[in-house]
Amino acid sequence: LNPPVTHIPFDHALSPLSCDAIYVDGLVWRSCFNYMLHHMSRTCHPDWRERARLTADPAILRSMWLEIREYVSKWSKTAVAEEAARAKLQQHPEIKSLLLKTGDSTLQCQIDDIFSGGNDDGNQSTLWGCILERCRAELAASNSELILQTDDIMPPKDLVLVGAHIALRPLDVEADADELYSASHADRPELVWAWVYRGGPFASVLEFKSWLYLYVAPDKVPLVVYDLKSGKKIGMYNLIAINSSNRCLEVGGIWFSPSFQRTYANTEASQLVLQYCFETIKYRRVEWKTHHNNTRSQDAATRLGFRFEGRFRNHMISHGNRDTMWFSIIDSEWTAVKQRLSS
Repeated sequence: LNPPVTHIPFDHALSPLSCDAIYVDGLVWRSCFNYMLHHMSRTCHPDWRERARLTADPAILRSMWLEIREYVSKWSKTAVAEEAARAKLQQHPEIKSLLLKTGDSTLQCQIDDIFSGGNDDGNQSTLWGCILERCRAELAASNSELILQTDDIMPPKDLVLVGAHIALRPLDVEADADELYSASHADRPELVWAWVYRGGPFASVLEFKSWLYLYVAPDKVPLVVYDLKSGKKIGMYNLIAINSSNRCLEVGGIWFSPSFQRTYANTEASQLVLQYCFETIKYRRVEWKTHHNNTRSQDAATRLGFRFEGRFRNHMISHGNRDTMWFSIIDSEWTAVKQRLSS
């Protein structure tokens, strides 16, 4: 007997689930199909990105698809659809749960799905159905975890994170240097710069700017920390050593003006960054590294939930010889860490 057929409204144009956005390639897309339209129209319609990214009208989506479908091979359509489907299942647990409840039935999307029409092997599934069956099998075999296929999950350079007391906004070296220099040099600068890699104190704003520009690099997202009550710029919190293909990064070059050290500032900034990394872009690992003599940083890492992994001996020449102390949080630990930071 053939297995039963389950009709699942995963991402067709009229589905209520089509409004479940996904985060892929550093941008938010209104649905899997919106992402596919952009990806598959890049050669014939490179100006379509924003239109494809957020369009909600099914008639417009269908018209766009009809215009480009003759240029799209079956293989590329399937590959992009699977990438989008995996992102959606990772980022929407309720849809993943719905999929797992379908057992071993053959999956078929709703009949008015833009991609309806079956596959060359003659089974009852549409394109989405075949993809979801593969994802379902992988989920069942791997304790409900999927590995995304994309290598392009990069935190955007214009990242903004806002909490109850703290906000993090992109560094603009020329606009931010004067206030950040004052925040880090006006009062007991030794408390700021004692262990910062290649850090100060700096003799002038010009020298300080040269250091800031070290963080303007493809694998870094430098962020300025703002105190929301006063509106002042009080420090920096940087995403560095970003490895998008393995979905891991390091937080580093972190400093706060002395009046905000050992306050809510570092805890809330860390919580905002960790939540973004693990929940929004679905990274698997966040690292914290520090000089072996920097006990305050090591204590902070432990307090924030990072686990000590080891000591890299003679790792750098920074403030003399530096053995680097490695700490990390991985995705499976985040829920417990988040609960502790929120309590």
